[in-house]
Amino acid sequence: MTWQAIDDVDLGAVQLFLDVVELGSVSKAAARSGIAQPSATARLQKLERVLGVGLLERGPTGSVPTTAGVDLVDSCREVLGATRHLIELASDQRHATDTVLLAATRTAIDHILPLRLGSPELARITIQVDELETRRVAESVRHGEAAMGICDGPHPPLGLRSEVIHTIELAVVAAPSHRLTKRQRKRLRLQELAGADVIIRRSGSGTRDVVDALLGPFGFDPTHRQLEVPSNAAARLSAVNGSGLAILPTELVEADLATGRLVRFNVADAVLEQPVRLVWKGTRPTTEAARRLRATLSTS
Repeated sequence: MTWQAIDDVDLGAVQLFLDVVELGSVSKAAARSGIAQPSATARLQKLERVLGVGLLERGPTGSVPTTAGVDLVDSCREVLGATRHLIELASDQRHATDTVLLAATRTAIDHILPLRLGSPELARITIQVDELETRRVAESVRHGEAAMGICDGPHPPLGLRSEVIHTIELAVVAAPSHRLTKRQRKRLRLQELAGADVIIRRSGSGTRDVVDALLGPFGFDPTHRQLEVPSNAAARLSAVNGSGLAILPTELVEADLATGRLVRFNVADAVLEQPVRLVWKGTRPTTEAARRLRATLSTS
């Protein structure tokens, strides 16, 4: 095989091939990798051209490896194993100075890190925090840009290991001038909240994902909302100014509730909480410093 052919080998396609062998279906293998089936098919066909052999026999009920494909399975696993080992060794070299890059949401930076990063267990670790929205935190960890991440939202990110390290209580609030505060009992149901003038975070934030998961079954349609804000701080200010209802961390609005700038509503048919998760790639974080940081964040 020439050096050009080696350059043309798509390791992602090699993994796709192994996934097809395991799952018996190109579509299932594509779903596992998070790509469209036509794209997966094209990558597998290109791999067959580069290797010069057919790897799969495709039928109406699925795909099975050809005789050549069966013979190459072990070699494919060895190639991917060696590649992962190379990446892990390089990662260890990058982090040899006990520096950990941590991707985190603003919510995590405001509500969690100040309480936990002062642990004596972390005294000799340099932690660099990169502020990102929840979806970008997951992408940063998947791509190896960050050793670990802290994100918030109703569901764990796909393809990453995770554990809940904190739960934030959320409150539905509005200015005293809002029409719904005129009722004697400050109580709402999700159906009513879904149709109200809710101030929403932009797509990609954990708080927005929580709101979508809670209100989506009741016809909540974010595309028709007139007010979308970039942060919880902006949502709080909009609510204080009477722009609508906001769903925010209780800690953020405690002072406003105490002074009467905001009024809190009870939600009758749901518990409003926002799980905060520590996420990483692989069985465990790859460096000793990252593993110590995980242990501290998990047990604090």
